[in-house]
Amino acid sequence: SRAERAVEEAEGGLEMAERALTSTSAADGESGSSSSSSNTPGTSKAAAADLEAARRIAASLRAQVRRRRSDLKHRAAAAVDRSVSITRDGITVDAGDGGASTKKGTTTGSSIKTKSHDSLADAYDALSLLSAGQGLDDAIRLIYSNLYELVLEPLIADHVLSFENGAGPPPTVKLHKSESRGVAAGGVGAGSRGMIYKLDWSKERASSGGAASDTTDPIATWSHVLDVMSSVLKFVKTHILLDRSDLCHMLGGHLFGKNAPSSPPASSINATASALLKAPSISSAQEASPLLDKMVRAMWDTCLPASSSLDVLAGLPDMADSISNRTASFEADLIDMELLLQDTSMVGGSAALSPLSVFASNYERRFGEKRRIFILSEGRDILLKGDYHNTTTVGADVKPDQADSPLEFDETDDGMSVFALHKCSVSQVASNLMALCRQTMDDAVDPRSCAPSAANAALPPQLYRTARELLDLYRAIVPSAYGSEIASVPRTAAILHNDCVFFAHNCLTLGLEYKEKFPANTPRLRQLCTFVDLVPPFRELAERAMGSMIDRQKAQLYEVVGSRISILGDALRANESVVEWTDAETALTAGTYHLRHISQAAWRPVLSRDIYGRAMGNLVDTIFSLFLDQVMNAHDISEPASHYVGALFRNTTRTMVELFVDEGRSASGSSFTSRPSSYTDSAALKTARSSCNYWEKFTAVGEFMYMSLSDITAALGEGTFRSVSGPELSKLIVAAF
Repeated sequence: SRAERAVEEAEGGLEMAERALTSTSAADGESGSSSSSSNTPGTSKAAAADLEAARRIAASLRAQVRRRRSDLKHRAAAAVDRSVSITRDGITVDAGDGGASTKKGTTTGSSIKTKSHDSLADAYDALSLLSAGQGLDDAIRLIYSNLYELVLEPLIADHVLSFENGAGPPPTVKLHKSESRGVAAGGVGAGSRGMIYKLDWSKERASSGGAASDTTDPIATWSHVLDVMSSVLKFVKTHILLDRSDLCHMLGGHLFGKNAPSSPPASSINATASALLKAPSISSAQEASPLLDKMVRAMWDTCLPASSSLDVLAGLPDMADSISNRTASFEADLIDMELLLQDTSMVGGSAALSPLSVFASNYERRFGEKRRIFILSEGRDILLKGDYHNTTTVGADVKPDQADSPLEFDETDDGMSVFALHKCSVSQVASNLMALCRQTMDDAVDPRSCAPSAANAALPPQLYRTARELLDLYRAIVPSAYGSEIASVPRTAAILHNDCVFFAHNCLTLGLEYKEKFPANTPRLRQLCTFVDLVPPFRELAERAMGSMIDRQKAQLYEVVGSRISILGDALRANESVVEWTDAETALTAGTYHLRHISQAAWRPVLSRDIYGRAMGNLVDTIFSLFLDQVMNAHDISEPASHYVGALFRNTTRTMVELFVDEGRSASGSSFTSRPSSYTDSAALKTARSSCNYWEKFTAVGEFMYMSLSDITAALGEGTFRSVSGPELSKLIVAAF
C-alpha cells in the first residue's frame, strides 16, 4: 500500500543517511593526519561540527519515527477495539468510513489527522505494518478472549448445566442479524457513517415437566449448540475478520489450538489409576485449547448416556453415526472459514481434524469408558460415604470337628465344608461393593452387551476391567481412610481382616463363575476372565492387619501382666504369702479382664470360630509364657509356693476356658452370655487346647506342683509331661525338691 511504501522509503532514507555519515566520519579520520599540514585548524573544526549536527538530526528523525510508529499502532489498536463490541447478548461491528479517506485526501498524514474514524481494514493494515504482526496478533487475541468468555463458553456452560440440574430441555438460542448506517449515538458506531453489523441472540427455554435426560435428545441439543457456534463464527469471519485468511488463521489458532491434533495413542483410551474418575480432555501433544476442552467435556457429560439399558445399547450405533456426521459437518465449516487446519492423521480410517472428531470416532468406546467411570464413582461413594463400622453376617456356619479320633467322621458332612466361607461378620461397605462387582460382571456377560451392534463388543472388556478395579479401589481407599482405627481398634482390624477374607474367597471362584457365561463372540474374555490374581494381595492385607493388631495386644499384655510378675520367680522361695504373690494374682486378673473385653466387644461377634480361636489362643499363650518363664527359671520353690503356683495355674486355665465357650453365640453372631457349666466342658476345653500352644505345658506344670516324686514318675509313664522338655522338668524337680 501507499502508506507502507512511504514508511519503508523514510526508514530507508534514514539508514542511508546514517551509513553516509559513518563513512564520512571514518574517511575524515584517516585523512586527518596526512592533510593536517595543508588544512587550517578552522576548516577541520567546521567539518567535525557539521558531522555532529548531521548525526543529531538523524537521531532526532529516528526518535520521531519511533514515536510516530508507536502512536499509530496504539491508534490502530484503539480503532479495532472501538469498532468491535462483543457482549453476552450480541456482537456489534462498525465497518468504518472506508471510502471517506480517498475523498478527503490522498496523503497518509492528512487523512490520519482529518478522519473522525479509522476503518477496521485500515486498522488491521496499520497493525500489521507497524508492529511486524505482533500488534495484530494482540488485537486478535483480545477478540478471541471476549468471544470465548462472553459468547462461546456461556453457550456451552448453559447446555451442560441444563443436563446436570435436570431442569428440563436446554434453552434454544435464536439469532437475529441486522445492518444499518452509523448514527451519532454513543457506543460502537458513534460518529461513524459506515455500515454497522449486529448479531443478537435470545434464549428460549421450552417448558418441560421432566428432567432433561428424559425428555430431550442429547445429540440434537448438542447439534443445536454447534449450529449456533458455527453461525457466530461465520459472522465473526465476515464482519470482524473481513474474510482475511491471515486473521482467520490467527483467531483459529487461539480458538482451536496452534497445531492440528494427531490421533491419540491406544494407551490414552485406557486412563491410568490417577485419572480413573476424570472426563477426557485434549491430548497434551497439542497446544492447549480451552474451547476444545470445554466442548469435549460437554460431549462427555451430555452426549454419552450413563446407563446401559436395552434401549441405550440398541440405539448406540445410531447415536454414534449421528454425532460423527454432525461433528464432521461442524469441522468442515471451520475449514471453510479457515479457522481449522486440515490434517492427515487417521483415526478409525477417517481424518482426525480436532479432538471433537477423535471423540466422535471413538464414541462407542467412550460410552464404555463413561460407564466404567460411573461404576467406579459409585464404588468410591460406597467406600467413602458408607459407615464402615456397620456389619452384616456372611458365610456358612461350619461347626468345628468334634471327633476324638482322626478316623471318626461326621456322617452329616458332605465334604464341601472345607471350601466354604466360615460364618463371620463383614462390613456393609464390603458387602455392597461385592454386590456392585457382581452386578458389573452380570452386565458384562449380558448378551445385549456383547452383541456386535452394541459398542462393537467393546463394553464387556470395559466392564470386566471395571469389576477388577472396584476391588482395587477397596485396597487403595479403606486402609488409608481408616488406617488409624485399623492400627488401634481391635474390632476395626477384625472387620478389615474379614473383608479381605471375604473378597479373597469370592475371587477364587468369581472368574470361573462368569467365564462360561460370556457369549461365543468374546473368546478372549473366556480365556482371560479370572480374579485369582487378586487373592494373594487380599490375604496379605488380612494377615498384616490382624497380625499387627495381635502384636499390639501382646505388647499391652506384656505391660499389664509382665511388669507385675517380673520378680515372681525369686519370690517363690518364700514360705509364706508375699506381696509378689498378690501382684501375680492382680496381674492375672488384669490380663484376663483385658482378654475378656477384647473377646466380647471386638472379636467374638466379628471373627469366625477358627480365626477367633487362633487369635485369642495367641494372646492366651502370651500370658501363659509370662508365668511359665518365671516358674521355670526359679531356683528354689518352697512347698507353700508350689501349692500357690498350682492353684494359680488351675484357676488360670479355668478362667481361660471361658474365652473359648461357644454356647452363648446367637444366630446373628452376638457375644456369648452364659458361663461354662464346668471346667471339663469338653467342647470349650478341646478348642482351648487346639488353639493354645502352651496349654498342655501350662497345665502340666500346674499339676506338677501337687505331685510327689513317685507321682511324677507315674505321670511320666502316662505322658502328662510330654509337652515339657527333659531339661525343663529336671530344673523344676531340683527347684521343688
